[in-house]
Amino acid sequence: MKIKYYKIFYILFFSVFICSCSNKQSNANVMSDIKLDSPITISKTNINQDTLVFIKLKAGRYYEDWSDTASIGYYGRNCTGNFDIIITDNKENILFKSSLNSFFSEQTLSFNDFFTLKLNDYNNDNHVDFTLGQYFNSCGTYEYRLFTIIDNKIVLIPVENNSFFSTSDSERYSINLTRINKNDFLVDVYSREKGKYITKNYYWDSKHFKYTE
Repeated sequence: MKIKYYKIFYILFFSVFICSCSNKQSNANVMSDIKLDSPITISKTNINQDTLVFIKLKAGRYYEDWSDTASIGYYGRNCTGNFDIIITDNKENILFKSSLNSFFSEQTLSFNDFFTLKLNDYNNDNHVDFTLGQYFNSCGTYEYRLFTIIDNKIVLIPVENNSFFSTSDSERYSINLTRINKNDFLVDVYSREKGKYITKNYYWDSKHFKYTE
């Protein structure tokens, strides 16, 4: 009787193993049929009627992970690698193009959602500004840089320590900053050490945004 049970066990084991291998091979075949003929656009924003800004993955990796809903930084669709940021006219003629990674000290960038840039004028110079950030920790905190568009060129706005942090339940890669007057903005950052949100104030001193308590 024991010998028969062992035979049945081994037959079932190898049947499952063969099916598993077959499924993996099938998935591999499906993946090999996917062909990309252009960079992946993860952000498209109308600056005005005539001008748009695109962010596109030009080299890297696309994958999906739906296994952990608590992982806000990597849950869902993920694009990671090297990105271009591009300004075009309304007929998609390129007016400006640059490596987005170069604005982030050449680090590998990751985005796991499509988004539009949040536009404003934070230093009151009549140029369009926007925030752009990367996932920082599981509290929902992202690290941001501040950009502006001048003469169809994208440049960084100087900020103390080069970047700032903000924690939000709803916005991620580009956020609207809370303005308290024409040249100041506030951000709320969750502190694990203090167990609460801390409000930070940044003000424009005509050259860069400085942090003040």
